[in-house]
Amino acid sequence: MFIKRFFMILYGSFFLLNSACTQENKTNIKKEQKMTNEAPSKVNSYSVHPYYAVQINKGGCTFETLVNDLHHYSYMKKGGFSSLVPLNLNILKSGKQTMKLKVFPDQGKTRFDDESYMDIEIRCFKDVADQTGDFTSVLKFSLPKEVKEKGLPYFEIELPFVASVPYDHSERLVNAEVLKKDKATEDKIIAKYNEVRKLIEKLDAGALNKLTADRDNILADVFYYTPDQVKELAASTAGDLEPDAKVQPVADYQIVYYAGGKVVSLERRSDKGPILHSILNAGKPNKEIISFDMMFYQPKGAADLKAF
Repeated sequence: MFIKRFFMILYGSFFLLNSACTQENKTNIKKEQKMTNEAPSKVNSYSVHPYYAVQINKGGCTFETLVNDLHHYSYMKKGGFSSLVPLNLNILKSGKQTMKLKVFPDQGKTRFDDESYMDIEIRCFKDVADQTGDFTSVLKFSLPKEVKEKGLPYFEIELPFVASVPYDHSERLVNAEVLKKDKATEDKIIAKYNEVRKLIEKLDAGALNKLTADRDNILADVFYYTPDQVKELAASTAGDLEPDAKVQPVADYQIVYYAGGKVVSLERRSDKGPILHSILNAGKPNKEIISFDMMFYQPKGAADLKAF
């Protein structure tokens, strides 16, 4: 199961707003394929299900958000954007959190201008099952006027906020190695991504689900999945594997480290998107890019990288 697909399962209407902004980013959800693999094992029994999300509205600029020094979201395309993006997966435990907002001039421009604006609001909904109901506004921020007036080339800010959640998954990072930034480690990272690429090319949903099992258990836990949603989570991987799509090579990437060097991601240089992606209907008006969002970490004492 991959993150783009996850948004479609649980937050359909919210993520579809984002997907509608560009057909190239649309994840294929047409195919239903059979697969043999165990579903994620966790089904939560929490008495409360708080859901945190950030409403992002922007124009005349592009942006990237990190939450707790982990990649959260990026949008590097020209034009307007408005979407409510989930946060729970970046909130590892209750307490103080930090969102880093990086804002860049719009594509084709080197400085902000009068068309540039950025508004965000972090919201807490009482229950994940009621995302259209009342919410508590946790944090609001707008791009300062002087950024436009001075025609700055870049803007960055860290925004602290407090979250209260019933789970604690912070041990993953506590018990993770700081990855060395040497050739041997980089070769291992690239080899891991190529391993996953081959599984995508072979349409091996079972092996992909096995590789992401621990991550998917956590994902199901932080979004309070029901037993039926847990089954759908496992089955969704097969739907991402489009036989007619061409899997792209692991190339023209940048290696990006997060969480103090404990988590790593290969991202496209062009738009910071996931390096693992396939293209359906290339060169046609209905072209689709199917992205497979993967980050990795290395638990202490382990020899191999695991999906984060």
